[in-house]
Amino acid sequence: MGLSEKANVIGAVVALAIYVNVILVFVARLMKKSILEHWLGLVLMVAAVPLVYLLVVAPSPGCETLASILHLPNGCLLYPHLVFFR
Repeated sequence: MGLSEKANVIGAVVALAIYVNVILVFVARLMKKSILEHWLGLVLMVAAVPLVYLLVVAPSPGCETLASILHLPNGCLLYPHLVFFR
């Protein structure tokens, strides 16, 4: 598996994990479980680590299309972590 395929797999897994996590946070809010919301939020913050990895790997040779696709959504997902959780 090359660098591009590995980045694609990591991106897909992280995206799926983020979507599932957001759904779980929504369900936890409906059930008014603030402790569960807190822990799911921490898991979402940990998901920022692979996003940073993808931002670093994306500009590498062989991943030009991946670089252009990943920078905007990853930047939007990482911005709140950088601004609010310094």
